Amino acid sequence: MYDNSIIIVGNGEGILRKKNGYKIDMFDKVVRLGRYVTGGFEEYAGSKTDIISTIYWKLDKERLKQHKVILNVPLNYQHNFIESEDYISKEFPEYRENIIYLNKFEDAENIKQMYLEVMPTFKGIDNVNFSLGFKTFYFIRKLFPNRKIYVTGFDFFKTGWYWDPTHNRNDSNMHPYLYERLWYMKMKVKGVINEL
Repeated sequence: MYDNSIIIVGNGEGILRKKNGYKIDMFDKVVRLGRYVTGGFEEYAGSKTDIISTIYWKLDKERLKQHKVILNVPLNYQHNFIESEDYISKEFPEYRENIIYLNKFEDAENIKQMYLEVMPTFKGIDNVNFSLGFKTFYFIRKLFPNRKIYVTGFDFFKTGWYWDPTHNRNDSNMHPYLYERLWYMKMKVKGVINEL
């Protein structure tokens, strides 16, 4: 049913509304974000993980040993790492082959363009910090252009984490979550993104 499809599992509490864990685990590829948790939530969030999309300071070396990783180093740090390769060589040399993508300088502009293609009236786009979830859509479309993309657990900072509802999501790190939600809704209408 979900052959050749990818699901991006967000960390929002909305995932607890449906017992879709078994469906998530049926996908060809399951992508999880940041410091996700599955233990104790398998009924809702599933247990399978193929790819982790994360910011470099949230990367767990034990997880890196077992999974493929899309690693995002924010642009304001990249100048120190020369496209981040120096950082990776120093921090994760023995698991470098598991990092399937490391964001490049040009990705920042391409992520903006991905947004503007759907929502061309966004003023001030150069001053925002798109969320990890939003950037993950870009990375997955870039790496797997022919795969059908599904999502679940995206609450756009309206809730805490599904494993920690007290986590404060009000401080969204300058993420334009309302704009991201509008983009997401338009992409759903277009059939580019499919909700589980």
